[in-house]
Amino acid sequence: MTGSTDSYVEFILELLQSVQSVKSGKFFGGIGLKSNNTQFAMIMDNALFFVVDASTRPEYEKYGMDCFW
Repeated sequence: MTGSTDSYVEFILELLQSVQSVKSGKFFGGIGLKSNNTQFAMIMDNALFFVVDASTRPEYEKYGMDCFW
């Protein structure tokens, strides 16, 4: 992994301005995104990945998103 560029991270944070109290920090070679101390996404190699579970996965798949493996 080469990491994410600062400009991509800034772009994603701008898109997420409406999410309450978004904070970013280092996370296993990438950037973790948290709101109210709960991690909900990560940025790895200029790609955004959301945390999902069995109840939310179908909604993401409906929009053509793939799983992170």
